Amino acid sequence: MGLKNVVRATVFATKRADLSQEEFSRRFASHGQLVSKVLLKHNAISYHQQHRLAKYEDDFKTTLGAEVSAFFDFLDADGLVTTVFPTIADLVGFFGDPAHEEYLNKDIAEFATLGTVRINIGDENTVIENGILVS
Repeated sequence: MGLKNVVRATVFATKRADLSQEEFSRRFASHGQLVSKVLLKHNAISYHQQHRLAKYEDDFKTTLGAEVSAFFDFLDADGLVTTVFPTIADLVGFFGDPAHEEYLNKDIAEFATLGTVRINIGDENTVIENGILVS
């Protein structure tokens, strides 16, 4: 296994009940632009958003068939963010940055249900990158 010695933080969030998925995605994408300067200030290597699309879930279930798709339970999250930092200190610096209190948390409340935000932190092991087997 070839762990990269980086810190990958994946954050999961559920949209506010009063928003459509489309409006959530619009606000979530806008948040990415807002948070980018703070991420770069703390040496972020990458930042990716994943937007939940019911059509993809439906196509997956339909194409795979009921027998096989029954083994998969979709995560209860409307948006995921994966950010990679070189060190845990950089990750902690990002989440401890005053920008969260000043404006980022308020922006998150515009699209996410605050009690639903969850995080997972670890290293990463890349097996395939850009269509090429790397490990």
